Amino acid sequence: MRTPGRDRRRPTRARRVFAALVACWLLPTACTGVPTSSAPRTVEPIDIGNGNDEPVQPGPAPGADARKIVTDFLTANVGDPGDHGTARKYLAPSERADWSDATATIIADRSVGTEEKGVVTVRGKLVGSLNQNGVYVPQLQGTGDGGSVEQFQYRVAKVDGESRIVGLPAGLLLTTDQFEDYYRAHALYFFDQAHRYLVPDQRWSALNGSQLDSWLVGQLYTGPRPDLSSTLTNDTLPTPTTSQRRIAVTADVPIKVDVPGAAQLDARARRQLAAQIAATVTEPTSEEAVQLTDGGNTVPMPGTQTDFTARELYGDYAPAAPPADVFYLRQGNVVRQTGKPLDGRLRDDPYFLGSIAVTEAPGASGYTVAAVAGTGRSGRLVIGTQAEGYRETSVHGELSRPAWAPAPAAGSTAKREVWIGVDGKLERLEVDGNRAVVSDVSINAGAGGGRIEAVRLSPEGSRIAMVIESPNGSRRLFVGAVVRGAGQVRVDSLPSISPEGVSIDDAAWIGPQKLIAIGRINTSGDPRIFETNVDGSFWTGRTIGSVLPGQPDSVTVAVGQLAWVSSNGTVWQQSGRSWRSPGAMDQTPGDKPVYQE
Repeated sequence: MRTPGRDRRRPTRARRVFAALVACWLLPTACTGVPTSSAPRTVEPIDIGNGNDEPVQPGPAPGADARKIVTDFLTANVGDPGDHGTARKYLAPSERADWSDATATIIADRSVGTEEKGVVTVRGKLVGSLNQNGVYVPQLQGTGDGGSVEQFQYRVAKVDGESRIVGLPAGLLLTTDQFEDYYRAHALYFFDQAHRYLVPDQRWSALNGSQLDSWLVGQLYTGPRPDLSSTLTNDTLPTPTTSQRRIAVTADVPIKVDVPGAAQLDARARRQLAAQIAATVTEPTSEEAVQLTDGGNTVPMPGTQTDFTARELYGDYAPAAPPADVFYLRQGNVVRQTGKPLDGRLRDDPYFLGSIAVTEAPGASGYTVAAVAGTGRSGRLVIGTQAEGYRETSVHGELSRPAWAPAPAAGSTAKREVWIGVDGKLERLEVDGNRAVVSDVSINAGAGGGRIEAVRLSPEGSRIAMVIESPNGSRRLFVGAVVRGAGQVRVDSLPSISPEGVSIDDAAWIGPQKLIAIGRINTSGDPRIFETNVDGSFWTGRTIGSVLPGQPDSVTVAVGQLAWVSSNGTVWQQSGRSWRSPGAMDQTPGDKPVYQE
């Protein structure tokens, strides 16, 4: 979390930032503090170094050989992120202007060879890449630690008696340590197509201070990443004409963001724009003051002073979090976290349930449960309330666990939705009490058409995570964009984010940009608990420990809450980096835990 007065220097390690975010679901009480005051922001130059604490040289050493020139150039790839001026000193004058530093390739286990016939070859296992807009794309070979070894050739020749690089691949070449040390994940916030919620779009950058702020706002103008372009929009930003000024950000107190045309927006649009910009250049819970200007003139904000904060505005465009109540199955019936069964007609109906999803019933009159009754191809989706009991739907076959979409915004006439995988299809049900209307959801063909094993919608409902079985029997984790329009709903751009060397059984959203998954290593069969960013970056796995009686078969978590799993007919709650029985016994009987949705 960016706190007031904190300058935007590089993080000590990006992976430590990610580990701290993961700790928010391991130890949520450590992540609940909210800043309450603002202080002057300072902008300092980036601290240049690398993961081995070796300083970046200010330029080529006199008499350096070809290998030394290439090695120091690669070290300098993380310096001067605005223009990489230090790195360019290692290039021949003819290459300095032509070399593009807009993209990056990330490798593991880098080795720099000796010069042979004027060429120095660098080798490393490909881990991922960044495009010119900071969008990360994972390399999915292996188990998350890199794929096949790639070669990158650098041609070196004498220029005025000194070795200089005269030919090289486009873009930066970074080690995983450099990426972890110098790059940080940032969220651009775009509205969904209904202008209901602000949705994060994760990007990576090594910039800091006002350079970072300007880059972030510039990326808002560029628009959402391609896989979210059908579900998110940047039409809240005024469209500049060629005669208008460029956008400008001043790292001051307050942060001033000059947006050409902002003064011409109506009150509603100004408030939406203010919330979007404040959430992007600070963070949704930040109390750093921001001011919107147009041509240097302050743009008045409805409902606030001329200064505003993300914390004041973001809540108007974020879904309400459901209560952090946990439910699970015991002997085919729904029970609360305490082990007490739900009362009412749900308890009396003669269904033996295999999986559930629970939400609040309309009017806060108890709970509505979507559940799978039966197993295998005899599975059937039933929906019930405590007042009316269960009613069978027309959905049947080999079913995934159901999932409730986030509740519609206040005042909306939209109905609650249940999503579920049916063999290789995805179904969406609009629910009214214990009755439902079923419709198909089209899925991007890139998922391969295998059986859908798990379905999870992100906290704001703009993304969906699905575990899909491949033809060879392994299961991959896919994340797609939920596109709504003209009464039709589809899932676009459904790339896999899990490495090919692992198999996934279930997944859940830690937050809008983070997931947890359970599965195993394909070659050894060893069970693992995985964590990842939504773009597949920093995919990590750890063993399940010695407490669980076996491989977990189900996982659930909610934003800021502890994870739960089930294993061999028992349920377990996260306790630090281990697990504990939530009941009085050493092992609590139960299966398929879920948080209320």
